[in-house]
Amino acid sequence: MNNLDRQLKDLVAENTILVDFFNDEGIDYCCGGADTLGKALEDKKKETKPFLERMDVFIEKAKEERKEKGELNVYDMKIDELIDHLEETHHVEERAYLKQVDEDLNKILIVHFEHHGELLLKLHSLFAYLKKELEEHFVKEEKITFPMILKDYKDGNITKETLKKVEELEEDHEGAGAVIKEMIDLTDHFEVPEDACFTYNRAFETLHTLVEDVFIHIFKENSILFEKLKGEADEKAS
Repeated sequence: MNNLDRQLKDLVAENTILVDFFNDEGIDYCCGGADTLGKALEDKKKETKPFLERMDVFIEKAKEERKEKGELNVYDMKIDELIDHLEETHHVEERAYLKQVDEDLNKILIVHFEHHGELLLKLHSLFAYLKKELEEHFVKEEKITFPMILKDYKDGNITKETLKKVEELEEDHEGAGAVIKEMIDLTDHFEVPEDACFTYNRAFETLHTLVEDVFIHIFKENSILFEKLKGEADEKAS
């Protein structure tokens, strides 16, 4: 099948290297993972041939780099290993990013209000909502859903109650993705103005890093962890 006709989530599942490439190109493989690559390029008004050429070059280069580093493939992880990985990397790092952005946004809102007040007020509001949603989401995962998943996985029986909690997390992911898209559109993909100070630049750079990490985080949960979990449940039911 032509790659243009394939769903973004399937392309990333087959080759996780594409995560970084799609992030750089502004392609939503996360919440928009059900779209085909062709549709995504059409929506972004990107020329097909140059994009595919860039993608091929990126894949080959990234494969060599990852081979040299000997990086572990998350697809090879078991369910319990995936949960440890998510908590030890994305939860820890995203909490740190949220703290830094929160501090910086408050500072630049005051200092740059005269010239950029309208944008910064909207961004501050969107970020405050995202911060609240992510922090609550982390706690629900760590204290409720992940322990349920681990218990079921150990018992060899994925329950309906656990699958229901997983569906709730997927709904949370959609909400977070929608807010992130609003922030990207508002800031023209985190473009800073000419009069931006150091703190302004750091705020937008860290926010950019945060949202890219969130997209990768969501993909790992929706398309890897939860798919493995549902596969275990289907196998048990058959």
